[in-house]
Amino acid sequence: MQRRRPSRNWRAILGLRRADALWLRDRLIPCAVLALVTGAFAFLLRSPLFVVHTVRVQGAPAALTTAVVRAAGINNQSLFALNPQQLAARILTIPDLQNARVSLNLPDAMTINVLAYQPVAVWVSAGKSYLVTEDGTVVKPGDDAKLLHVTDNSGHTYAHGDHIAPASVRAAFTLRDLLAGQQISGGDYTFLDAHSLSVRSTAGWQAIFDITGNVAQQTRILSALLARGVPFQLVDLRFGNDPYYR
Repeated sequence: MQRRRPSRNWRAILGLRRADALWLRDRLIPCAVLALVTGAFAFLLRSPLFVVHTVRVQGAPAALTTAVVRAAGINNQSLFALNPQQLAARILTIPDLQNARVSLNLPDAMTINVLAYQPVAVWVSAGKSYLVTEDGTVVKPGDDAKLLHVTDNSGHTYAHGDHIAPASVRAAFTLRDLLAGQQISGGDYTFLDAHSLSVRSTAGWQAIFDITGNVAQQTRILSALLARGVPFQLVDLRFGNDPYYR
């Protein structure tokens, strides 16, 4: 009967002691895994398969789409090299945007969802015009002929993200709507102080309202004066049923 030759393991072949073999095994295997992971990551970063070729922008006005893509700053970068939070922070440097969210879509696409501010008025203060939202948020310096213009005599200057008292914004719109209901077309709206709002019509007269009082009653009194043909250049309606006019 032929005897089988005892097999020699890799440690014996290399002439290593058991302790040395264990040391080598514990370090060689992690290094090999690290090298594989590093190589795979380098491949993902350099492979043209994962370079962003498609960027979809959703929620932005057409005029802002190009600015959004430019602000993201994607220049032939791999999808795996991009950080969605950092991209969103870059995009939000555009003052017109209230919120931004970026999602990465394999293999080579990215979707940017944004929420734009909706200005409702132009607020004029210290000789500068600002676009303002319904809740009083200052979007940026700017003008829009289609929006209600309100002048604030406080002399404040504003920056993006500052807030104007929402009650003041609402008061201007409330007065505009009440005047329209009385068939009176207002012109320039100006806050003389925190409680007094002046309207100068295109016909040349000026009316001053107390926005903390009964504004509906004040507009009715103005309507009655105009209907009776009472001549005046200025009417102060802050005195209830006894307006002052000249």
